[in-house]
Amino acid sequence: MKIEVKFAENKAELDDIKAIRIKVFQEEQCVTEELDFDGLDDECIQLIAYDDGRPVGTARLREIKKDVVKVERMAVTSEARRQGVGKKLLGYILEYLETKDVKEAVLNAQERAKGFYEGFGFKQEGGIFDDAGIPHIKMAKILDTK
Repeated sequence: MKIEVKFAENKAELDDIKAIRIKVFQEEQCVTEELDFDGLDDECIQLIAYDDGRPVGTARLREIKKDVVKVERMAVTSEARRQGVGKKLLGYILEYLETKDVKEAVLNAQERAKGFYEGFGFKQEGGIFDDAGIPHIKMAKILDTK
């Protein structure tokens, strides 16, 4: 795999992001369209991961407070899972955030992905909660800002 992660800059890339989210969240995980497309996309930074031009992963970043950013809607297509796409995507996000005036990254992880995020230094905060019928946990990471 030759994975490239970038910020979405045009309609074609945003369409690729939408297609990934529909495939992963709505079709595979039975999340409703209303929950997935919550009206917040326009205020978020959108990221897309490509493997040789094929869209394979996405995430969005939303500022929660002046120095806190939430990583949301992180998804990797089923055929690209376990091939380093998620690691490349989250690594890119954390590198980017560390160049900004952001002190903390937060996210709501699906419980089964807890170990993945812990590998990047995220720590669980609180107990398990339900989001769209899927067990989640809140996680946070203090960033080394430059």
